[in-house]
Amino acid sequence: MYDNGGHMSFIDIQGLPESPSVPLKPEGIPLFRLGFRFFFFAATLWSVLSLGLWGLMYSGVIHFPHHFMPMQWHGREMVFGFTGAVIAGFLLTAAGNWTGLAMPSGKSLMGLALLWTAGRVCPLIPTLPLVLVGMVDVSFYVVLAITLAIPLCKAKQVRNFPFPIILLGIALADALSYGQFRNGQGIAVGTELGITLCLTMVMLMGGRVIPGFTKGRIQKAQTRSFSWVEKSGVACFLAAALAEICALPAWVWGSLFLLAGLIQGLRLFGWFTPEIVHQPLLWILHVAYFWLVFGVWLKGLAAFGWGNPLLARHALTAGVLGSICLGMMTRVTLGHTGRAMQIPPITVMSFLFMQLAVICRVIWPLLQPSGYLFAIQLSVIFWIAAFGIYLAFYGPMLFKPRMDGQRG
Repeated sequence: MYDNGGHMSFIDIQGLPESPSVPLKPEGIPLFRLGFRFFFFAATLWSVLSLGLWGLMYSGVIHFPHHFMPMQWHGREMVFGFTGAVIAGFLLTAAGNWTGLAMPSGKSLMGLALLWTAGRVCPLIPTLPLVLVGMVDVSFYVVLAITLAIPLCKAKQVRNFPFPIILLGIALADALSYGQFRNGQGIAVGTELGITLCLTMVMLMGGRVIPGFTKGRIQKAQTRSFSWVEKSGVACFLAAALAEICALPAWVWGSLFLLAGLIQGLRLFGWFTPEIVHQPLLWILHVAYFWLVFGVWLKGLAAFGWGNPLLARHALTAGVLGSICLGMMTRVTLGHTGRAMQIPPITVMSFLFMQLAVICRVIWPLLQPSGYLFAIQLSVIFWIAAFGIYLAFYGPMLFKPRMDGQRG
C-alpha cells in the first residue's frame, strides 16, 4: 500500500499482503474502526493529563492521593499507560496487514479500550482493593496478547510471534509493579522490566521501519545493515537489562550496557543517510534511536559511577519512547486515514518540542545539576506542547472516516 505521494506506508516493509482476505467496508463509529484510532488518541490525551498532574505534584502544588507514591505512579503510567496504548494501537493496526485478517473493531475494540481506561482510572481510587486494580490493569495486556496471537497463528506469521510474547512479558512486568518489588539495588523491578520490554519492541520494529522508511522515501539512500549487529544487538541489550534487574555486580551489567550501546550505535550508523535532515518523518525516528544509543551508554557509565542512572532512564523513556511514539503516531495517522505523508510546520515544531523536553530532562541536569527542578518543569511543558500539538492537529482525524472511503 502506498500513500498519496507514492511512498511506502508503514506496512509495506513487512512484505505482507496488500489486500486483506476478508472484505472490509466502512462501518461503525470511526474512532473504533481500527486500533490506532482510539489508542493513539487515548495515549496522547493521557500523556498530557498525567504528565501535567505529575509536574504539579513534583512541584508541590497539589497532592493527588492514589495507590502509588507520585514517582511510582508517574513511571508506571508513562510505561504501562501511555507507551502501552501506543503499542496496542500500532500492533492492532499492523497485524491486519501482516495477516490479511480482520482485527478488532466496533464492540470488541471498545472492550479493549474499556480495559485500558479502567487500568488508568482504578489506581486513582484509593478505596478499591489493590489486587482488584492490578487484575484489571494486567488483564489488558493478556487480552491484547491473545487478540494479536490468534490472527498471527491463523496466518502462520512466525516472524511476528515475538510480539504477543513481549506483550505477555509486559503483563508480567505490570503485575510485578503492583507488588512494588525492588531488587537489591533499590530498582523497581516491574517498571524497569516494562521499560526493557518496550525498548526491545522498539529495537525489533526499528530494524524494520527505520531503514525501510528511509529507503522508501529517499531513492538514493545508502542504508546498510550488518548481520552480526542485527543478531547480537537485542540479545546484548536484554542481557544487560536483566543483569541489572537481577542485581548482579554493577561491573557486569555496566560492561554489557556499554557493549550494547556500541552495537546499537553501529546499527544506527548503518541506517543513516544525510538526506534525512530534510525529512522530518524520518529524522524523528533516527533521533529516537540516537537517544537509545545515548541512554544505553549512560546506563553503562552510571554503573561505574560516572553519571546519574535516573538521567539514563529518562533518555530511554522520554527520549526513545516519547520520540518514536510521536513520530510513528503521526505517520500511521496520516497513512491510515488516507492522507499523504506530508506534514505542516506545526508538526515539525512538535518534533522539536519533544527534543527540547528530552534535553531539559537529561542533558541540562547532566551539565548543571543545580537547576534540576526548573529543568524538569520545563521538560514537562515541552512534552505537553509536543503531544498537545498532535492532539489538536491529528486528533480530529481519528474521529473522522478515511478520506478515500475505505475502512480504517
